[in-house]
Amino acid sequence: MPRPRKYQSEAERSAAYRERRESLTKRVDRKVVEALVAAIDAAAAAGDPIARQVRIGTVDALLRNLGLYFERRAADLVREQAAGGGAAGFPP
Repeated sequence: MPRPRKYQSEAERSAAYRERRESLTKRVDRKVVEALVAAIDAAAAAGDPIARQVRIGTVDALLRNLGLYFERRAADLVREQAAGGGAAGFPP
């Protein structure tokens, strides 16, 4: 006996796929993303070390690198504060 179908029609299957995909992605304004990429490229070209560190070919990779940078930066700041050094250059 064949296994029962999870979706009764192709339309149900497509709808489930779209729902899963929507739950994994966020919609963003293309112009805003393009402005962010242009600003990072300009800063990297001007020699900004952070921009050079996070700049990459795809938007997904850029966002991942920005997230990693700020996670590491936050961990460094927490360690500095725990050591009594405070966060120089940042308001409390």
